[in-house]
Amino acid sequence: MSMVRLAMVLLCTLGATAPVARATNLQDQPEIRGGLRCGDPAPTLRVSEWVKGADADGVAGALDKGSYARGRVYVVEFWATWCGPCIAAMPHLSELAQEYPNDVTVVGLTTLDRHQDAPKVRAFVESRPDRMRYPVAIDDGTASFTAFMRAAGRDGIPCTFVIDRTGKVAFIGGPDQLGPALDAIVAGTWNIERDAKRESDIELEYRRLTGLAIDNPADAIREIEAFQTAHDATPGARVLIEKLDLPRYDSMVRTQDARAAMVGRNLLYRARARQDADLAYWLARGSIHGVFTTTAPPPEIVEIAYDAVRDVLFWSEQPEAETWLREERGTAYALLADACAALGWSERAIDARRRSLELASESDRTVRREQLSEAEARHAQSQAATEINDEIADEAWARLRDLQRASEQVVTAQEQATLRASIESFRAVHPSFGPRLGTVRLQLEVSASDPLAATTLRELAIGADALQLRDLLRVCITRKELTEVAGLAAACVDAAQDMARAMERDPALRPNLFAAHAMLAVSLRAAGRNDESERERARALELAPESEHERLRSFIENPTGMR
Repeated sequence: MSMVRLAMVLLCTLGATAPVARATNLQDQPEIRGGLRCGDPAPTLRVSEWVKGADADGVAGALDKGSYARGRVYVVEFWATWCGPCIAAMPHLSELAQEYPNDVTVVGLTTLDRHQDAPKVRAFVESRPDRMRYPVAIDDGTASFTAFMRAAGRDGIPCTFVIDRTGKVAFIGGPDQLGPALDAIVAGTWNIERDAKRESDIELEYRRLTGLAIDNPADAIREIEAFQTAHDATPGARVLIEKLDLPRYDSMVRTQDARAAMVGRNLLYRARARQDADLAYWLARGSIHGVFTTTAPPPEIVEIAYDAVRDVLFWSEQPEAETWLREERGTAYALLADACAALGWSERAIDARRRSLELASESDRTVRREQLSEAEARHAQSQAATEINDEIADEAWARLRDLQRASEQVVTAQEQATLRASIESFRAVHPSFGPRLGTVRLQLEVSASDPLAATTLRELAIGADALQLRDLLRVCITRKELTEVAGLAAACVDAAQDMARAMERDPALRPNLFAAHAMLAVSLRAAGRNDESERERARALELAPESEHERLRSFIENPTGMR
């Protein structure tokens, strides 16, 4: 297990226990003073039971006597049945065992804990004869784990120790980093002081960067990217470079880096291509929760969480799903509920909460039940608010229609002043009706021949799209002769020209371009620009379907008659 995974386990705030590749029953073991380093003599491998392959290369006899056969290389991997990355590494270890049958002995060693007993280990190994093509043993209590893992300061699995032909520890690291190192150790080109130190320094830097991603995400992004560039061609560093993509992404989410969505999607595609449920799970958690994140992630990040956890749940339902993945389905559903809630899908969130409660362990049931109750209460409140909002909206639309009708019937200056005050009062209560109220105000001013109409039209035309301009021009052109309102004809000319340009740019609106030219013809005539008006009239008839010609001529000649 990578250090970022351990850090995320310790710091994430999601309710249930995460899929931790960690031997949790060994936390009270005393630390081994002095430590185990590359170049030290390999500790004795203590075994209580050989589950598989005890006779391979005389491995059981030699190791049971506490010795390693000189001239042979040993790979000792610590694993568990519940460890997803351990299971993922098994085919690779099998390939290495078959690649060097005369030089290398691979041993898979597991320590019994509260998640696995000896019968479970035996059943697991027997059900995967092709996946584990190397000897498998059970630790003598915690003796081997203590002598190797704790002595080397390691508590995350899978972890491999390579013992060279002289019986010294030549490499310590993850099985996915093992290939290049093992090749050199077998070939005799591996220099422990030089190469093991290089690998150790790279891994120590990797660990530092994963911790930095938690403590200082802004600096982590820069330093992780520098590390990835510097070690792109370094043997054995490729795996660590890829693993750093996840803490880099988490840091981007927390700092609201604009590249986060792109990096997250790439990680999701990688997880899907490899069917890497472990990566998808942590990608989902980082997207929806992050570490110490107080700002809600944007929708595109939440969507990554939603897609990733859906993949995790799909993989968890497959017959060959890993143990941790099946055990984490309840937590995954809780994560799905969080994503649905963040996306505003309250009913889906409730369904996910119910599944999460059904799958919860006894220790998690109280929390999951509270989460479900909260989700149901929020949904009920939302439903009630929606009903109230619908009633308010119906009343608002009715009031708006009343204002529209009143604006058509204004006669006196006093009536105009009263209606204007009513419009402003309505706007204060219902600001979302602002654009429509602007049209009502324009209609009022045009009906009353108020000189403010020209100014109002110009204000409303700023930023208006083609269809909004069309509605504004209709209010002006069909309600009263433009010549009766000071400055209105010139304002209509400018608005009609803007409308024509907007329709010309939009292929979907271009078939209605003739209407813009017809309105422009009317406005130009009212402004006293008769020659230009005739050209626009001809242009409108040229663009209009023949079936529209008669109606179009009537509009241009008598626009108020088309009201």
